[in-house]
Amino acid sequence: MAQTPEAELDTLESYREQLEGEREAISREIEGIEARIEELKKLMEEGAPTAVPPQFGPMPFWGPAPYGPAPTPEQEKQMLEQQAKALEQQIDAIKKQLDELRRGE
Repeated sequence: MAQTPEAELDTLESYREQLEGEREAISREIEGIEARIEELKKLMEEGAPTAVPPQFGPMPFWGPAPYGPAPTPEQEKQMLEQQAKALEQQIDAIKKQLDELRRGE
């Protein structure tokens, strides 16, 4: 059975909110990468050595985020709250659709 327009609208709005949260996280990641690129360019212009030995030894395989600094605790909290809200909205849309299907049986 196809979704009703209302259910599809709810689903799409919830998905859009989830993507908006992801867009914010990606934007922060891009900003971190761009800042690091600028730092590296500046170091190279100033004649920094081309190979810098690691300061803390090899990183474990679960090491730092590959694309810039880890989010602050507040940023992580905001991202998780946004993700939780988006997931709750998706669950609500699914429950609503289930209720509609049950009424139609």
